[in-house]
Amino acid sequence: MKTLPLSFLRELQRRGWLIESATANGCVARCPEAGCSVRTHITEGNSIPQRFTVDDEGWIPLTGAAQAVEVARHRRQQLRLSIAEVEECAGLTADHIAKAETGRQFNVDTACLWFPAIGYDLVLVRRPLPSVTLRVLAETRALEDSRGRRFDRDARATTSDRR
Repeated sequence: MKTLPLSFLRELQRRGWLIESATANGCVARCPEAGCSVRTHITEGNSIPQRFTVDDEGWIPLTGAAQAVEVARHRRQQLRLSIAEVEECAGLTADHIAKAETGRQFNVDTACLWFPAIGYDLVLVRRPLPSVTLRVLAETRALEDSRGRRFDRDARATTSDRR
């Protein structure tokens, strides 16, 4: 009989989840924050979602699409809205939210309609560039002139082809 590895359960707890129940395939974990009703089924072999926290200004920093979906599903449940009701409010066709909540079809276009319907803004915040990007920029500046000539040549060719 298959059992969950102890390392998987320890990692869940290390990431802040409280384990409610476990089966051979995964477990049900919940957020330990007071008043938080987030519960999720986590299976071994899949990524463990980060718990989300709201800072003093109401921001929820996201680490990926799975966490964005978890936040939106939690909010829908807090509002006691059905999936069909959210789809109607967001102007989405049937099954859009259902597919997004199961991770089968989540994209930015859906999020831009879905999140405002449940009271969230989808915001991108400019941050300092990470060191790896700075390194790439520094290493490739010498190539900038040749890139510019290549792009100019491609643009001229495209323009002349249209004439």
